[in-house]
Amino acid sequence: MLIHPIYRFILFIASIIIALILAILLFRQYQSHKIATQRIEIYQDSLAYLSLLAQASEMLLSHDPDAAIEWFNRADANRPDNPEWHSKVVNFIDIQQNLMLYNDSLRQNQFRLQQIISRNRQQLNLLQRQVSQKNGQVDSLNQQLVETFANIDLIAHTNQQLLEKITELGERLGDYQEHITALETAHQSLVFEKLGRTVRFFGKTENGKANGFGIGIFDSKGIYEGEWRDNTRHGKGRYVWANNDTYEGDFQNGNRHGYGVYTFASGEQYRGEWRDDLRHGEGAMHAKDGKKLLEGIWVNDKFDRQKTKQEQAKN
Repeated sequence: MLIHPIYRFILFIASIIIALILAILLFRQYQSHKIATQRIEIYQDSLAYLSLLAQASEMLLSHDPDAAIEWFNRADANRPDNPEWHSKVVNFIDIQQNLMLYNDSLRQNQFRLQQIISRNRQQLNLLQRQVSQKNGQVDSLNQQLVETFANIDLIAHTNQQLLEKITELGERLGDYQEHITALETAHQSLVFEKLGRTVRFFGKTENGKANGFGIGIFDSKGIYEGEWRDNTRHGKGRYVWANNDTYEGDFQNGNRHGYGVYTFASGEQYRGEWRDDLRHGEGAMHAKDGKKLLEGIWVNDKFDRQKTKQEQAKN
């Protein structure tokens, strides 16, 4: 098959162009490889130089200037001739020096910060102790306040009880006053001394003395209502003290003697035998609700022992 001459010329020209393009590409690749190789060499030299500078900077940061100078001399001996890198190295050294100054300043600021934190921590601990003390004082005041209110309640309750007792005594005195008035009408009244106490008597008299039934007021300390003999309590009777204790039972020559019941103002009672104004003989203590607390033999106002089986059998 024959090819037209024009087409042959075109193919020849195309081949030449392609060959030129390939030659240009190969040349550019060679130039790029050469430049890259040069740059690698420069980078390796620069890297070695920078490593020496880094070691010198580390000596500076470690505050070892002699070793740093030695390493800087080594670096200077191996410094690349590239002016661009020389400028960068100078900048690097400036940066390292600034970094060293910054680190020193940072350490100083950290030290100052630690001092401030330490002072603030001490102040905080002091404030915490003061707050704790104040809280303790507040708790103590609260406890005192609670105790004060409790005491106020107790005083108010006691005052109420006293008011009730005063009212009761007033009612009793009113009753006694009625008896006295009646006795003054039906009997005679006497005033005499008995054991250093003035006794105002209203009742039956004989030979100018209290004999028989009557009421005697002892210096406003107590009131006796019962039997008398020659100005002395003798026989059955009831005595009420100013504190509202009472005794009801036998009297002999002015003393509790025989059987009698002593009732304390608090409600407790002694029921039993007496001799010369003292608990003596068989007797028992009872709570205000009537429960028996203690029973046995009493001697001279003190509990001596419980009753034996034989004594219990006699009763």
